[in-house]
Amino acid sequence: MKRLRNAADDAEEYAADAIDFAIAAVEEAEYATLDAVLARAEADEAADAAK
Repeated sequence: MKRLRNAADDAEEYAADAIDFAIAAVEEAEYATLDAVLARAEADEAADAAK
């Protein structure tokens, strides 16, 4: 019985860690998107200024 409870505890901890990792990945993707938008805006601005 104790072994099964420990296995369940481990599975719950693993699931919680996976959720935390996924949340961090989404936040990182949001920052990457903002960086890409900013880089595109700067590139477009530079191209317009060079005309």
